[in-house]
This record gives sequence, C-alpha cells and structure tokens, in this order.
Amino acid sequence: AVDWVAARTLASAVAVQQVHARPIVSSRMLLRLGAGAPSWQRALSSRTSGGLLVGELKETSQHSVRNTPVDVGQAVRVQYATRRALPGGGLDDVGDVLEEGTVDFRVGSGRSFRAFDEGVVGMRVGDVRRMRAPHTLAYGTEGKPPLIEPFEEVVFDV
Repeated sequence: AVDWVAARTLASAVAVQQVHARPIVSSRMLLRLGAGAPSWQRALSSRTSGGLLVGELKETSQHSVRNTPVDVGQAVRVQYATRRALPGGGLDDVGDVLEEGTVDFRVGSGRSFRAFDEGVVGMRVGDVRRMRAPHTLAYGTEGKPPLIEPFEEVVFDV
C-alpha cells in the first residue's frame, strides 16, 4: 500500500529520466531511519555536505544495465515540484506547491539548482526523492518573487 504523502508526491511531480545511460556505481551513502520516522521517510534519508536533506519517497525496483544510478557528468531530465519549507526542518514539514516544471541538465555542471546537482546523484529512472534545500542550494538571495522570497528554504519533490 502506498501512503497518502507518497501518493500525493507521485501525482504532483516526479520521475527521473536518464538521457545518456552508462554503467556507474555511485558512492553516495544513505542512512536508514528508525521506526519513529514517518512511514514515507523510513526508507532512505541523508544530508549532503552542502546542507541538502534528501529522502527517498519511492525507490524503483527496476535495476538493470540500462537503468543505472545517475552520477556526476550525466545528462538528465527531471520533473520537479517546489514546495514551501515549513518550520521544523524535516522532510515532512512542507507547504503547498509553488512551482512545477521539467529541467534538462548535466549533473554537476551548475546549470540548474545546486540542490539538483547534489540530490539526483544515485537516482534511477522511476525513483522519487524529496529534498529540503537551503536558499544557497535553491533560489538564492533573490528568490523568485512573488512566489519564493529571497533567502527562502524550499522543498523539491524530484
């Protein structure tokens, strides 16, 4: 059974589509959360060195030579939904969807949000992740008025 948070997230955004697949083993390590975490968050969650909090909402079961984990340097297309980050600091502290879109970029190139450069590494086609990003990894000091204020922390469903 799919819980309502994961189902809503899947409906509102998100899949990763690799444009150029090549066999890669990602060195990204994720930590298992204990039973006290919300059910969708019990899967996998970690914090990157840049301060990005990443949680797995759906991990694909399609592991094959053609569906390898994304790594730095690969071209990808991601669908995302940007949500307001509510006080509390967790992945479940989110508000309404502020923006939705699709973006193509080369991971690590700096041509997209820094949160995407850090957060999509290790994903496979069909995975869904939630990323809580400080302003330095998202919309920065300028924001995107009127939807996103300057210095605002946001949550991406990717």
